Amino acid sequence: MNEIFRIEAIDHSDCERVRSTLLQLSEFWRKRNTKLPLFTLGAATYIDSRPDLKTYYGYVKSDNPILWEHFEWVYQRLVVALGKYIGGPINFDHDQAVPGFHLYRFHPAFEKNIAEIHFDRQQTRLRWPENAEIDWSDPISFTLPIALPRTGGGLHTWEIDWQEFREAGSEARKLLIRDSSKTLHVYRLGELVVHSGNQLHQVAPGVHLSPEDERFTLQGHGLYCDGAWRLYW
Repeated sequence: MNEIFRIEAIDHSDCERVRSTLLQLSEFWRKRNTKLPLFTLGAATYIDSRPDLKTYYGYVKSDNPILWEHFEWVYQRLVVALGKYIGGPINFDHDQAVPGFHLYRFHPAFEKNIAEIHFDRQQTRLRWPENAEIDWSDPISFTLPIALPRTGGGLHTWEIDWQEFREAGSEARKLLIRDSSKTLHVYRLGELVVHSGNQLHQVAPGVHLSPEDERFTLQGHGLYCDGAWRLYW
């Protein structure tokens, strides 16, 4: 599924409601870079499952109740929006982190390509039910923009899939990236952006950022497990 799907999830007034709540919860933000104003609210597999799962599941226990208390209505809208694309049933795996937030405040460094170019493969590091029937081949990843810089934000993708990349050697991988065209997918407030996570991608850098700019997004993934989509981060 090397395609990007866009689904209206919430309107601009809803985005402002979420933004206001996030600011009220700033004491629970977790700083993710010692030099840059980059935070998360919620446990993030790609960060917190390394070097082991102890940190991740500790944050799941502390952060899930906060997110669920304040954003249950957003999660309900998320299920409705995703249902238009992936069908159902859809639920939240409370053994894992519920979808959480990336929170960027202003810094000129965010105008540079500092984000990692990557695939979303972190689902393989989590604990799933023993003997569960899981479709590892077709996961989903999604972003719901809540607040964006005045010049916008987006996602870069390359026409390179995980299997192709995995089978290539280190030098061949460099050539794949060099020879593949990069596409910018511009985010719009309240519009859910869904992809497989198996396509090479990267957070697009900001453009002409201003001190008042911020970039808040709801982030998550989904895996088809035992007959239902399980959403997590």
